[in-house]
Amino acid sequence: MRRSTIPAILAGLIILALQSLCGSAPALARLVRVGIYENKPLVFTENGEARGLAIDILEAAAREHGWELEYVANTWPRCLEQLKQGRIDLQVAIADSPQRHAFADFTDTSLITNWGRVYRRTGSTLTTLLDLQNRRIAVVRGDIHAQVFARLMEKFGQQVSLLELDSYEQVFQAVSTGRADGGVVNRLYAMQNAQRFPVAETPMIFNPIRVCYAVPKGKGRDLLTALNATLSSLKQEQNSLYYQSLSHWLGTPTSPDFIPSWLINTLVVLCAILVAGIVLMLLLKQQIAARTRELRESRARYHTLFSRSTDAIYVSDLEGRFIDVNQEACRCLGYSREELLTLAITDIDTRAIEERHMETLWPCLRDGETVTIESEHRRKDGSCFPVELHIGMIEVQGQAAVLGVARDITIRKKMEEERDQALRELDSQRERLAVTLRSIGDGVIATDEQGKIVLINRITEQLTGWSEQEAVGRPVEEVFHIINEKTGKRCENPVLRVLEQGIIVGLANHTALIARDGTQRSIADSGAPIRDKNSRIIGAVLVFRDITLEKRTEEELLKIRKLESIGVLAGGIAHDFNNILAAILGNINLAGQYLEPGHQALPLLREAENASKRARQLTQQLLTFSKGGQPVKQAESLPKLIREAADFVLHGTSIACEYQFEDDLWPAEVDRGQLGQVIQNLVLNSRHAMPEGGSLSISAVNVRDNDGEFFQGLQDSRYVRITIRDTGVGIPENVLDKIFDPYFTTKQTGSGLGLAICHSIINKHDGYIQVHSRAGRGTTFTIYLPAAAEMPDSAQTPQQTETRPSGTVLLMDDEDMVLGVARRMLEHLGFTVLTARDGEEAISVFRQALEEGRKVDAAILDLTIPGGMGGKEAVHEIRRIGASTRIIAASGYSTDPIMAAYREYGFDGAVSKPFSLEELSRIINIALADEPAQPNR
Repeated sequence: MRRSTIPAILAGLIILALQSLCGSAPALARLVRVGIYENKPLVFTENGEARGLAIDILEAAAREHGWELEYVANTWPRCLEQLKQGRIDLQVAIADSPQRHAFADFTDTSLITNWGRVYRRTGSTLTTLLDLQNRRIAVVRGDIHAQVFARLMEKFGQQVSLLELDSYEQVFQAVSTGRADGGVVNRLYAMQNAQRFPVAETPMIFNPIRVCYAVPKGKGRDLLTALNATLSSLKQEQNSLYYQSLSHWLGTPTSPDFIPSWLINTLVVLCAILVAGIVLMLLLKQQIAARTRELRESRARYHTLFSRSTDAIYVSDLEGRFIDVNQEACRCLGYSREELLTLAITDIDTRAIEERHMETLWPCLRDGETVTIESEHRRKDGSCFPVELHIGMIEVQGQAAVLGVARDITIRKKMEEERDQALRELDSQRERLAVTLRSIGDGVIATDEQGKIVLINRITEQLTGWSEQEAVGRPVEEVFHIINEKTGKRCENPVLRVLEQGIIVGLANHTALIARDGTQRSIADSGAPIRDKNSRIIGAVLVFRDITLEKRTEEELLKIRKLESIGVLAGGIAHDFNNILAAILGNINLAGQYLEPGHQALPLLREAENASKRARQLTQQLLTFSKGGQPVKQAESLPKLIREAADFVLHGTSIACEYQFEDDLWPAEVDRGQLGQVIQNLVLNSRHAMPEGGSLSISAVNVRDNDGEFFQGLQDSRYVRITIRDTGVGIPENVLDKIFDPYFTTKQTGSGLGLAICHSIINKHDGYIQVHSRAGRGTTFTIYLPAAAEMPDSAQTPQQTETRPSGTVLLMDDEDMVLGVARRMLEHLGFTVLTARDGEEAISVFRQALEEGRKVDAAILDLTIPGGMGGKEAVHEIRRIGASTRIIAASGYSTDPIMAAYREYGFDGAVSKPFSLEELSRIINIALADEPAQPNR
């Protein structure tokens, strides 16, 4: 100690003496009952004494305010109970939570911030919250972290069993022994004690919370006020007791203050003492004695600080040999003081021998600077640990020496590694999220709380035409431009509703997205809020997808269902109508046979016959819709078929037609008659659209599925595309989606069945038809038909020999008028006729004729008998009884599958009702000339 400080010390002693003479006796100290429990390093007991960070600060406040502290040690649950009941005055190291405010008041200034963490047994695979399903987790009864952990498990839907214990020590023991799969422990306790147990920490960290002092509700507010003042004051001074205690118990770095405030005050007093020194010369002897005592006390304080410092302190000569070390240095390194004093800095510091290290340090030390470096110390057992080393020059007994203060930073390094690992995991999660967003098939837009875009994925870029770089930072409605497809008006952006109301919002029907280039797509989407951990809305996410093809498919299915519903009605009407026409046409034919040539009634009968045939054509159109109207398909060369059908409609018009067919155009599997009807209807539609003439182009090309032209529902990979394009008036946009509906027409005359029939026929050919048109700019119909593998060999038409029919014919029909007229027609042709009304009667009549020795040459069987056996069932029994009999199928359903492939069902011919006398004669002659059919079924 310098000599200039002696007067100051003497003045201080005089002042203290005067205070002792003039002051009054101290008041009785206030007794404060303090609840403590085992939660090292915040609070714990050691050799019967309360220790820890919370105790150091409390005792400082007690000294300042004259409290007498009585510690009440207990388990944590018991401490909480005593605080609720008011049996203690103060509880230390208690977490501040809203629930506890019901029974306690807390200091405004926190002691420290703590949080909870899940620990597992060494070797266990517990990593995430999802791994805790059906596990047993140890917790401290009444612990705030245990309560938050339980609520967290409920939110995640995890079923866990809680093992409630009285202390963190018991929690670690339960995890170590296997009584529990994991345990919830606060981070401060774990930092000091986890290494004593075979446990390991997990990434599961939660519930950061303030640790404070608390008093019973409504009591002890003066204690809280005093503690608030003490804590606030201590936290403001860098080298205060608070930071020294942190450093001692937690290893937290502090910044020591080498000029304490009491020393500054002493210097002020020194000036006054120097002035008074002349007056007090007579008291010099007493001052010298007092100075001697102060020196002894100062040395004692220095020794106490040196020996009890929580940092390791080394004093060495300039060659690095130790002159003095403190107890902490011995404890950290595992040496005794005597052993350390025989060593040098190079024996314990693994980096001190590096010359480059010393070359950097020495210039600074000579200039009086304090140098801070990170190094590594080696213990006596050979293990090493990281340290933060503060090095400076001092004077010891008149000689220059080196003072080193080393702090173990193992925990800090571990926390830094954990932080770096957490950052790496965060980067990895961000990368996985980016990959996921790029991979999903829906568009994704994320915005901030102002509705500005923060990210979009690749699909969004494709659908909107905006790149992510261009879109980020823009208002979402600028990039995500949506309208109502029906009205064309702009729709309210769903993100705004999500941000305002905090709900999940879906788009209304008929919403379309307008891309940057003007492309319009039907979309479906939903928006949802993005919330932070406090459930505060920080943005919105919008997920949407292109449903244009889905809507188009739904519209096509709706059209098909409409046609099918009409088909049910059309089939029944056509069947009954054909039976009526059969009677009409047959009687007209017979009447014409009975009149002399030139009879004036013959022209009338011919007109009636023609009208009946036109009525038959109408029933054929109706049957196109019915389920029985399946096409009889075979491979056909399309150019000739298309030319014949189109030229027939355009004959005599001023419309110029241009044909363009690919040279190697594939054949198609079609019903020649039905496809011809489609071509005629479409060309007729174009003819009506160009009453003053115009141009028509018809083309056909081969296409494959990789051309990107097909719609959902088409399965084949090879198609022939037929395009019919005119330059007519076009179709108004508001009716374009209705033109294939049955009975819908924009013409003054017409049935409204033409395009509906086209749609039905193409659909039954497993193809697709679509239309594009704009008013005043013409119309284009496009047809896709499955291509055939190859053209079949030309069918050999059997030679027919016309002979005068004779013999016996079995006629079966359930309609009296059909049965009567057909019988008269057959008798007119020269046949003997047997009749029956259903299949069972026909079999009976046929069997009886054979038993009587009468040969039945042919049988005409109606396929459909309501409520009875029809020809499809009767043909097998008749064929079994009389194998040589020719059997002909008759039906009002001309498109019945049996009519198209009658031989597969055991028939030798087929005739559609209504039939003329000429048709009936021709069919019977062909059947009698061929070999009997061999049924496949």
